[in-house]
Formats: sequence, C-alpha cells, structure tokens
Amino acid sequence: MRLRGLLPRWLARHVNDASEQAVINEPEKSSALRAWEDLDPWERTELLEAFGHYQDSLSPTCSMDIKNERFINWLREHSVLWPGQD
Repeated sequence: MRLRGLLPRWLARHVNDASEQAVINEPEKSSALRAWEDLDPWERTELLEAFGHYQDSLSPTCSMDIKNERFINWLREHSVLWPGQD
C-alpha cells in the first residue's frame, strides 16, 4: 500500500520509498505554528511515534521535567505548539 496519497505534504516528503514508513527527522521549514489540539488524531500519532524514535537517540533520563521540555522543544521544531505554550 502506498502511503503518499494519505499523508500530508509535510510528512510525505519523509516517507522512505524502500520501507514506506513515515519518519520525521527534520524540522518543518514553515514558521507558522500549528496548535496540538488542531491536529488530526493520526497526525498526533505520527508525531508521537517519530518523537519516540528521536528520544531513543538521546541520553536517558528519569526526570519528567526534562522529558516534557524535550518533547515541547521537539514539537516546536516541527512547527507544532503544545497547549499552554506561547
């Protein structure tokens, strides 16, 4: 099954033709931030999965404050604004 027709433009460019799995490695180039609550549920799922892969590359931490900060910063780099952030 080809995923390109189902994915938004910003995600489709990251689809690997060999495996056809979406991977978000680079920040979105757009400067307009989208609110987390405005994203479709499947977009949220894709971002959460991609963040999980990114988090695997970071040094481990037990601190929820650090984990939350990393997630919020990563979302901002991908043009998504977490609730309660400016």
